[in-house]
Amino acid sequence: MSEEYEGYKIEADGTYSMKVIKAIGKGSVHLDLRGLYSSVGEARLAIDSFINRKGKGNAKATKSS
Repeated sequence: MSEEYEGYKIEADGTYSMKVIKAIGKGSVHLDLRGLYSSVGEARLAIDSFINRKGKGNAKATKSS
């Protein structure tokens, strides 16, 4: 069973009950998201955390007068 979340696919790794995050379509997953997760909820938290950090890094500073 797999589930889509925020542009990523969360699916079982085939052993035990661990989960992995994969890219939907072509491409690879960022290094921060690679690895095994013990639950779908833990994988979702990792994706949310990554998206929040990525968003903050791309923000432009505004100059106030």
